[in-house]
Amino acid sequence: NDKWAFVNLQETETSPYKMMYAKVGEWKWTVLGEGYGWFPALSGNLLSVTDDNAGSYICDLSKNPKSVNDCLKMNGENEKLAYLYFDKENSGRLVYSQKLNGVFKIILAERNGDSYIKTELITDFTEATSKYAYSLVPRTLRGDLFLYEEIANVNGEGSGLLCYYRIDKKKKYCMKKMDKDEVAEDGTVIYPYGYAEFEGKWLLYQKRSSTPLILRDMECYCEEEGVCPFEE
Repeated sequence: NDKWAFVNLQETETSPYKMMYAKVGEWKWTVLGEGYGWFPALSGNLLSVTDDNAGSYICDLSKNPKSVNDCLKMNGENEKLAYLYFDKENSGRLVYSQKLNGVFKIILAERNGDSYIKTELITDFTEATSKYAYSLVPRTLRGDLFLYEEIANVNGEGSGLLCYYRIDKKKKYCMKKMDKDEVAEDGTVIYPYGYAEFEGKWLLYQKRSSTPLILRDMECYCEEEGVCPFEE
């Protein structure tokens, strides 16, 4: 971002990765630890990152941490966390994927002093994916509007269904089948939505197992398909 940079650095083909950060303009790199830093995100002075052992941390880079052990570990007992993404409008809030006792959930964490208040946002799969779904992945949080993906493996084919979620209404708005979407023999739709984000009423995603980036006008989609996450 405009304050900080984060990199995963591998100096040679055989050396281990290092998680490193630096202040923009000064470029004095500090090592946070060995190993790969998964799903890094920056918001203001805060960095979220997950290590190779699914340990997930929030680091206040303004305090010059020398190790992830100087950061706040978000995991509870037996929790595996991933995809810690900050609210685009408020660095004091973030969402992440939790795996506990084999069950996936998406959690909202809101800063309260030196800790976070945690609330379960998404606790189950939709009927459209429940037969084959195995993971819930946060994508973008902007205030009360949240975009996430339900990941499934349909007879060897990767499937990803995008859903908006209104936190204030506790309501899901999931994408509908498109004409060219593949359908398995049992009628299960293989949804093509991959890495995705939104800004305003524009949804951007990458088609799974392919290269095109697709931009969807959600205002138009609302009129045509009746999926209206921006309803008042």
